[in-house]
Amino acid sequence: MKKLFVAFSLAFMMLAVMSSCGSSTSSPSEVALAATKCMQDKDFSGYVDLTDTDSDSKEMMVSMIGEKATQQVDSKGGITSFDVQSEEIADDGKTAVVKMNIAYGNGDTEVKDIKCVNKDGKWLVSKDK
Repeated sequence: MKKLFVAFSLAFMMLAVMSSCGSSTSSPSEVALAATKCMQDKDFSGYVDLTDTDSDSKEMMVSMIGEKATQQVDSKGGITSFDVQSEEIADDGKTAVVKMNIAYGNGDTEVKDIKCVNKDGKWLVSKDK
């Protein structure tokens, strides 16, 4: 019985990890959705993992993005919902722009362009504005 409980617990933890912010980056839309979910959850480390930032500057990026995003998002009452409006992949297949509809707790909505880059077959949020 104890082995069954341990196996069930491990399976549940794996499911939770797979459903976290960075679960899939096989398309620009998927990485944009995952990145926006990280912002909604204030998982700035998860967000930075979805960018094309080198690992040496990750901690600094988490701190900078965390401060700025928290101020901007909290001032609007948090992110309440989001979805993909459109996705445009460049002809060379190396970059894309995903238009996201984002709704905030204060009733504001906006369309944000999330620029993505394909690195080694994996779509990431571009750190370049």
